[in-house]
Amino acid sequence: MGTDGTVLVPFVPEEPGTLQVIARLTDADGVASANATVGLVVSPPLNVTLIASRSTGVSNVTVDLVGSVVSGAAPFSWTVVPGVAPLALAVDGGVLGTVGSFEWQGVYATETNATGEVIVVDADGAFASSSYSVSTFARLQLVAYLQSAGPTGPGGFALRLDISGGVPPFQVNVTTAALGAWNFTDPRDGWATWTLAVDSGGVLLVRVAVTDALDYRQNWTGETEVASPPPANPTIADTSSTTGSWVVVLVGLATSAVVGAGLAARRAHRRSRPASKPAIDPVEVLRGIIEPAEGADRSTVELLADEAGVPLEAAHVTIDRLIAEGTLCSEKSPEGGEILAWSLDS
Repeated sequence: MGTDGTVLVPFVPEEPGTLQVIARLTDADGVASANATVGLVVSPPLNVTLIASRSTGVSNVTVDLVGSVVSGAAPFSWTVVPGVAPLALAVDGGVLGTVGSFEWQGVYATETNATGEVIVVDADGAFASSSYSVSTFARLQLVAYLQSAGPTGPGGFALRLDISGGVPPFQVNVTTAALGAWNFTDPRDGWATWTLAVDSGGVLLVRVAVTDALDYRQNWTGETEVASPPPANPTIADTSSTTGSWVVVLVGLATSAVVGAGLAARRAHRRSRPASKPAIDPVEVLRGIIEPAEGADRSTVELLADEAGVPLEAAHVTIDRLIAEGTLCSEKSPEGGEILAWSLDS
């Protein structure tokens, strides 16, 4: 410094704590002053974490924010600046006397996105900013109805779905154990009806899974009685294509080639079966399928049991009985299905 006065010396401490600063001046004649010592308290850097979540009510969605101040100079002032204003809000900020957590909650209408920013300022003027974005679309819900196609359309059934909430498009998977499986894409919510064809009659167990664009999933299971299709004329060669009574009807989408091929293979397989079979024990068939697998999907087990000669409905009822007796263990899979395992005590 060229003259008497005050000088500001900037420096950046690397560690928090009490810093001892020693200063000494030397003039142009080489005369040095006495050392001056001062203690400087260095606060830890401001560190903030943020977790955003949602919960669905009857008509609205609540967005919850939980912020945590891990370090910094207390007290801390926090503020939430919503990018989309909520319908209801309790508080938009507050003060923390020490490190710890703070909470914020806003109620939003469905079918929008809650966005915003959380700003925290500590006693030294340091600030931290964290943004959030939470989808507030209504929870995916599914209502389904099954109906046989009736006397005028034997060998088929109608599936009617009412999809509400969720984020379109929706992936629809329909399975009927050994009789077929179908996959559709529904571009929007609301009612939709599909007419599906199978190659045999009787009580049909149908499983439906609907998954939205956010990967939320709903499952549904139901039964309907399907009339048997008319027998083929044995004097006429089968030159039919995959259209006709085997067509899967979907608005804007036909999957008859896939279904027709699958059903034709199924019919050929059935014709190749012997005319008579010895009595089959459903329990032993199921045990032979489940026990070696150490965890098997129930739909797959019923399909394999049917191929082994145990009718679908008999396999379904037997599995339910074995679960009730404790012979089988049943638990839900992460995908929403049912996993079966043979009890070690059996």
